[in-house]
This record gives sequence, C-alpha cells and structure tokens, in this order.
Amino acid sequence: MNHEWYRELSHWHFVFVFGLAYTLWRVLARHNPRSRQHTEARLNYINFLVALAFGVLSLSGALYIYHPDRPQISISLLYLFFLVWTGTVSFVLWNSRLSKGVKTLFFVIILGPVIIQYLSSAGVTRFLAKLDEFIELGGNPGTGLKLSVFLKWLFFFSHTFIVLHYYGHMYEISYREKIRRGEKREGLQEDAIDRAIVVISVGFAFFVALVLIGTDLGRLSLFSGLVAAGVSIALRDLLANTAAGILLLWDKSVKLDDVISMDKDRYGIVKSMTMRYLVLEDRNEIRFLVPNSDLINRTITNWTQAARRIRLRLDFGVAYGSDIEKIKDIIKAVCLRNSRVLQDPPPRILILGLGDSKVDFQLRLFIGDPENGIRNVMGEIYEAILERFTEAKISIPFPQREIKLLPQSSVDVTLIHRTE
Repeated sequence: MNHEWYRELSHWHFVFVFGLAYTLWRVLARHNPRSRQHTEARLNYINFLVALAFGVLSLSGALYIYHPDRPQISISLLYLFFLVWTGTVSFVLWNSRLSKGVKTLFFVIILGPVIIQYLSSAGVTRFLAKLDEFIELGGNPGTGLKLSVFLKWLFFFSHTFIVLHYYGHMYEISYREKIRRGEKREGLQEDAIDRAIVVISVGFAFFVALVLIGTDLGRLSLFSGLVAAGVSIALRDLLANTAAGILLLWDKSVKLDDVISMDKDRYGIVKSMTMRYLVLEDRNEIRFLVPNSDLINRTITNWTQAARRIRLRLDFGVAYGSDIEKIKDIIKAVCLRNSRVLQDPPPRILILGLGDSKVDFQLRLFIGDPENGIRNVMGEIYEAILERFTEAKISIPFPQREIKLLPQSSVDVTLIHRTE
C-alpha cells in the first residue's frame, strides 16, 4: 500500500470533504437527541460519522464514474473512507451495550487489520497470503477453505453487526419513549425486543459479510436452502414460535397487561411475553405458558385490545307489579357506590322481555380495570342489588308449579307419611 495516498488528492477534494463534514456537524452532531438515553449513547455524533463516511464513499464512486482515467484519486478516497469508517465503528462499539468481553474481541477484529495495514510493509493482502501459505485448512494447498476467507468474513461481519445492533438499540429506545408518551401501546417486553434485535442483526450481518467476500450466491442459495430445510424440520416448533413472537412484536395484537381468554380453562392477564411463549396468569395466581404460535393460529378473545374498559352484562328479574322507576333508581345507586363501575359511559338498565313469572332486566355497565377480576365485581353488584331489593320489599320470583289431579284420572297415587 502507498502510505502517501493523500498526495493523489487535490485541495478541492479536501475542501469538499471538510465542507461535507462541517455541514453534517451542524445538522447532525450539533442536534441534541430528544431522549436522554440517545444522548448518553452519543447518537448525534455517530450519525455524523456514519454520514461522513458514506459521503466520502459516494464521492469516491462519483469520481471513478466521471473520471475513469484517474483511478488513483478514487482509491485515495477509499483509503480515507476506510479510516473514517474504522473510527466510526470503533466509536459505535465503545458506546454500545455489548459486554466488555465482546467489546474487547470486536476491537481486536476491527483494529487488527488497520495496524497490519499501516505498520506492516506487506499490508493486509500480502499478510493474508502468507498466512494461507502457512496454514491450510482442509485438503491440498489452494483447494481447501482458506483462513484468509474466514478472517475477511469475520471482519465484515463484525462491522455490520456492531452498527446494526447499535441502531437496533436506538430504535428500541425510541419505541419505549413513544410508549411512555402514550403515542404507542406496549408490545413485547424489553428482553424479547433485545433478542429480536440480536437475531436480526446476526442474520443480516452474516449475509452481508458473505456478499462482501465475494461468495457465489447461486451455490450459497442451494446450500443454505438444504440447511434451512433440515433446520426447519428439526426445529419446526421453535421456529414457529419465534416467528409468531416477531409478528406479535410488530402488530401488537396482544400486549402486556392485556386480559385475554383462549378457552374455558385459560383466562387471565398477560404478565410477560418472550420470543417463544406468553405467560398468562389467572385470578388464582396460576400461570400458563402459552406458545406464541397458539396466539397466531387460534381465535382468542382479547378483552382489552382496543381499550382498557370492558362492558359487563348482569341479568335479573323482578315480579310483576313492581315499581319500574324505583328499581332503576336502586340499580343506579348500587352502580354509583361501586368504585370499579365507570360512570362515563353511564350504566344502562334495559327490559329485555316479559317472562312467565317475571320481568326480565339487564344491567349493562363498564369497568376500567379488568385485570382486577370480572366475576368478583359482578358478585359485589348482585349482592348489593339483592340487599337493596330486600329492603325495598321488591320480590324476585322463582318458578312455581301447581299439580292438579282430576277425579276421573286412573293414576293411582299413594301418599306415605313418614315421621322421623
């Protein structure tokens, strides 16, 4: 490598780069992020460095297209891009949430080629060629898997993964801020989002690294298809639950603290959600682990999907001749005294029909905290209604049957009186 690559650049190229850097600094680096966590993660400075690096790369490509007779200028700008991008990825890694051990490993992978390139007279390319001569992996020389190919893949994978994982975390912070401000509703819990970010970052970085090292995508697609088919058969349920968890992350059809029912035996509050299963807790504090695929493939009842309030219906009957207006006043008073019954919209009392021995009423009311139970508030209201009806001498009829035996009947009836 020519260590004086910058001599190929004219003063106009440096003016353009410094002008681009100043503009991006004013727009990106001097702009304070809205979130405190974004500020702590240096999002504005990282956006500035990323934009500057790709600006230099774009200038290199444009000069190569419009001035193909002077390729050295484009190559010199590529060296400048490499320096800026390496510094950018190192700064991203320093401000990422990765553990110290992982950061140390990635710093070695990122800075190792730079040290070799600028301190070794042979450069990275010749260094890898010498390494291949010294170590041959699999088969005869030149036919096996070369160590240089793996090192190149690891280099590109590290760069892509670090940047994707960082911006995934920044998206998660923005997502949480919108939930806090009420602009969005809660979806999967935080650890599930972290796992999704890691899975997406690893998968995309793996593919990008294969493309950048010049892998034959035709052969790769055939091989990856066979591997994917085998993995999908072996891990069918796990992959189905993970895919369902990703869908739940985005469509938010089921969220934390939702009250849902799947069947007669599984009803309760969503306590936690992971990429594989949902934890549902009923009123007896018994927890069910429901696979995410069940939430996608089956019909479930989400009582709080659109809003926290739900409507309850309570049926009862009173005897004919009772004062209808007095009954309505009693019901309204009972609902007003219960703290869990919402007054907006107000409870409604309807006459649904005239039965054989009673007038059928239905009380329709809303509560705003279904996670605290539904049957218990219905029991409290029924108990209060029964008590008030007893005080007001309003009777609740029950079916009565009268049996009449005709003299001409041939039925032989024997009455037995037993004293105990």
